[in-house]
Amino acid sequence: MLFGAFVFIAGLFFSPFLQTIGMAIFGLNSLRNLGKVNIVENLKSQPQIILCIISLIVSILSMFYVDDFKLYGQKIVVKIPFIAFPLAMGFYESISRKNINLIFGCFILCSTLCGAISFGNYLLHFTEINASIHESKPIPILYSKLNHIYFGVMLAFSFILNIYMLFINKERADYGRPFLKIMLWICLLLQFIFLHSIVSRTGIAGFYMTGLIVIIAYSIQNRRFLLPALSLVLLAALLIVGTIRYVPSWERRVENTKKDLQALGNPAEMNNQSISMRYEALQIAMVVLKKNLPWGVGEGDLVKEMRAQYDLSHSRMLEENKSLPHNQFVQEICTTGIMGLFCLSAIFVYPFFRRELRSNFLLIFCIILTGIACMAESVLERQVGINFFFFFYAILSVRLDRSKVLSAQIFSNNR
Repeated sequence: MLFGAFVFIAGLFFSPFLQTIGMAIFGLNSLRNLGKVNIVENLKSQPQIILCIISLIVSILSMFYVDDFKLYGQKIVVKIPFIAFPLAMGFYESISRKNINLIFGCFILCSTLCGAISFGNYLLHFTEINASIHESKPIPILYSKLNHIYFGVMLAFSFILNIYMLFINKERADYGRPFLKIMLWICLLLQFIFLHSIVSRTGIAGFYMTGLIVIIAYSIQNRRFLLPALSLVLLAALLIVGTIRYVPSWERRVENTKKDLQALGNPAEMNNQSISMRYEALQIAMVVLKKNLPWGVGEGDLVKEMRAQYDLSHSRMLEENKSLPHNQFVQEICTTGIMGLFCLSAIFVYPFFRRELRSNFLLIFCIILTGIACMAESVLERQVGINFFFFFYAILSVRLDRSKVLSAQIFSNNR
């Protein structure tokens, strides 16, 4: 399993092929463990697995009313991680704390390496890339081989994992040697720089919004942390202001955002403006939704239906700018209807109703961060987004629920 995790994590940043290989290794290991566990009891005790299975089934059943079966098949294959990781993790009898720490460490290392390569490329093409930001172009990640929004989400989560490893994890003996600690500190510093220089607006906004929500929530739960929490909120505000004021890429992003917002509602200027195009896509998606409730258009048909609606609405968007809604929840209800939206929302919300799960701030941070990103991008429509979310959703919730790999009382133990 550990080897599969390393291959999979490397694939998240560097190669879709490695992601597939890592998933295959997980699958083979879970099959090997099938005979050792009571499958029915596992499913009963872990409703999050059932929610994931139902969500995939809803997508599969849309085959009865779709037209584009080729795209339908591609979408279903991409959604296999909805059940692959929760089931695989659920069928392991135990995952040692040492292995969990190694998985976290591998993710931190890969995200830092990916950021370093991208940051180096940014510095080498400093003038050209900063100029392109004015035209709503992102800073390329791995020479544009990795989507900038997905990278921002994964780097933000990696930064929090790093903080957990250095300051919160009670099992630090696994990496207590000075060299490994120094490496974690170096990664933390580099990730901080990358977060405030090359990460997209969605990534940095998700990072700070999620951080503030988690800090405030746990401060209310544990009153002794209220003053430190307020200090962290003030520090975050200063960092945001400083970043906008002194980091060249963010100065240009702010200027571009102002220009983008001014184009809202002006059809002649909305083309090639990120926020304006998203707004137009959401409006078109709402029209498609009204026509196709309660079941949606089905997996594979949303592209066709939305392009047709762009034409019917006499949209002035150029052909290359006629995109799908950049919102996972809107895209889900347009595709699989009310039932699909309910299942997806339940996957995100369920851990908040289970005490031992909502007490794990890593899981909660992952869910809120991904949820915020889903409001600005259809994160779960691509392989890397689905794989990232469901891998950590499974390892932090399913395994925590059964073997208490991570302490469920990270904060409350300090009362």
